[in-house]
Amino acid sequence: MSNISPVTPSFVFGYWRPWKEDSNVFDSYLDYTRDVSLMKYGAEVVGTYINEASAGQIKAINQASTDQIRAINKASKEQIEAISQASKEQLEAINQLGREIGRGMNVLSNHMVDINNELHFLNRNVDIQIEQQKLGNLLLQNIAELLRVPDSEKERQHSIELGIKFFVNAAKDSDLYADALEELLKAEFLMKQDYFVLHRIGCIYLHAEKYINPEKALEYFLRAAKYASVESDAHAVRLANVLTNNFNTVNSALSDSAKIGLLVSDSYEKASFSAYVLGQFANAVTYQSKALKFNSTPQNRFLLSKYQIRNGDIADGIQNLERCIDDMPVLALACFKEIDLVNEPEVLKLVAGKNKTINQEINTLMNAWKDVESAEASSVIKQLADLLNNSYEIKVSKYDMFRKRALQITDDIYSIEAEIDSFITKLTMRTFKKFDVKVVIDELKRAKDLPFENMKEIFYDVKKRVFLADENEEKFQKMESEIDSLITKTRNSVFLTISAEDAVWELNKIKDLPLEKIPASLEFIKEKLNNDRLRIGMKYAGGIIFYLDESGKHGKVCADIDFGIATWGSSGETGCGFLDKQDGMQNTRKIVEIASWEVKRSIFGKKHIPVLTAARLCLESQFNGFNDWYLPTSEELGLVFKVCHPSTQSRWAESILKQATAKIDSKINFVLDEIINAPFLRSGVQEVYWSSSDGSVNGKGLLANYAFAQVVLIVSDGKQLQMKEIKQELLPRSTLANVKAVRAF
Repeated sequence: MSNISPVTPSFVFGYWRPWKEDSNVFDSYLDYTRDVSLMKYGAEVVGTYINEASAGQIKAINQASTDQIRAINKASKEQIEAISQASKEQLEAINQLGREIGRGMNVLSNHMVDINNELHFLNRNVDIQIEQQKLGNLLLQNIAELLRVPDSEKERQHSIELGIKFFVNAAKDSDLYADALEELLKAEFLMKQDYFVLHRIGCIYLHAEKYINPEKALEYFLRAAKYASVESDAHAVRLANVLTNNFNTVNSALSDSAKIGLLVSDSYEKASFSAYVLGQFANAVTYQSKALKFNSTPQNRFLLSKYQIRNGDIADGIQNLERCIDDMPVLALACFKEIDLVNEPEVLKLVAGKNKTINQEINTLMNAWKDVESAEASSVIKQLADLLNNSYEIKVSKYDMFRKRALQITDDIYSIEAEIDSFITKLTMRTFKKFDVKVVIDELKRAKDLPFENMKEIFYDVKKRVFLADENEEKFQKMESEIDSLITKTRNSVFLTISAEDAVWELNKIKDLPLEKIPASLEFIKEKLNNDRLRIGMKYAGGIIFYLDESGKHGKVCADIDFGIATWGSSGETGCGFLDKQDGMQNTRKIVEIASWEVKRSIFGKKHIPVLTAARLCLESQFNGFNDWYLPTSEELGLVFKVCHPSTQSRWAESILKQATAKIDSKINFVLDEIINAPFLRSGVQEVYWSSSDGSVNGKGLLANYAFAQVVLIVSDGKQLQMKEIKQELLPRSTLANVKAVRAF
């Protein structure tokens, strides 16, 4: 052990004293109180701290070795009396503060049990272990490359590698520190500016029991810091990353220079501790300030505050201590690990004030949460009440969490209230035919007075209903448009049994039904109207409808029976050419007027005798009570057989097939052999129907004495007669053919 005589002795609770062999916690404390003549707290206080911290510690004290008891007994009578007179009020104040911050006095335990992993930096006993772990990481790398040792310096490289291996393995065998120191000193001799080697030598002088020499440690750490601070090689970043990996000191976001600065900071921090051990408190403040400059962490600031307070710079120390506690609340508890801090009333005042402030803020927050109308509020209030009994750092962290949550809830409330107001404004400008806007607006206004969750639930429910109302409104508008279109069509339509007015009334009534009932009701009325509406093939106005105009009110019908058999007409220019395809009534009248007479001459002159032509049969008919029947034009006749041919009308089919059967039967009478008759039945017979169109052009031409007729082929399949072919042909006017009459309505 070196003969170090510090200017002013220091006291770090629970650690070795370099000037005293086999020191322990009690010896260290007695040395501290004797040399500094600071009798605020004596051995009795320390004993009380330990009693409060651990019953096991009390047992350990009671079982202290005889040598320890003798050491205590050797203390001067004045010291013992001073110790026994320690202020019980101050002791109780510290005890109470310890309880209030949530940890009790176990923070003063000599075991230095970490409150949090974040406080490992306070335990100097593990410093050497951390260094060994760092170098263990380094052994896994290419050391020569990381340290940038050129191949030409094989001896230095060899010494560094051996020194690192011995240093790491000294954790198992402390004798290896001697070998490590020997090899590292060789490496230093070969290159005195290698801050990596200098730093490791400093660690051995600071921590290896047989080689402890704070003065040398200080020298080496300062040299390491000096040379590391001028490092400019970017490759040094790799070394910084390896040495600081897994020790919570490196951030991937840091710049390269900042990462190199971590090496500098580490050397200055250990230099400041070495100066502190030597009692050079002013130097400790200087070096720790540099460490903080290169690595501004709450831990480095905490150590600076400790050295400042130990040096008597109370105001600066308190300022830095408050700042680091604000950045890292658990450091409030770390104060109880450092006798330099716990012995300072201003420190206790600061910690007590911090604890009081956080308690007040928690109580204020509890009251604020009571105003939050939320199901979550009651749970949070209970958690906040429990939080008051927790440790300081937990109070701070959870308080901030609950505060942010309260702000979020408040923001959410304001946000959703604003959203509701905006939604109400939009609703007031909307009109729905199947949705009562006023009801939901009143519902939303009432919801604003409810707890947050209920308000939110109602608002989202209303939004969903309005969204569905929008969809339904769109559906209703489509249905309403369809109904309005149907109403317009119905007003201009003719029905068999339903009046248009009644149909329109029913359609308007559908609009007032619930949306879900409208489709079925609409389809029912549509089917009802369609079944009662005039349509092709329906019997109406004395016949069968074969044509309807766009209005659906007007059209043409054909008689459902033939009016007989007749010639088309006599010769003469009727002007009923095939170009006059539309005006069947005009053609019929022309035919009756010009070509439906037989002229007989006598001594008395000419006499016109009416001939029962096809046109006359139609024009003079009173069939089904109507007197406006006429012979259809070729186009109208074609439409009759196309849209409404006899096979679809039982009465007409019966009539035409009866005629055809009669003709077939008459022919069968001439043929006795059934075998001979069968082919004739299969070939069929033709039925011919006159139109009112002749073959002339403007009443003239070679085909003026011909007229268009519809030819229908009737065949038999051996079981029943069928209409097989329908076509139009020009036949002589004198040809006898069937007469099919039509009329307009």
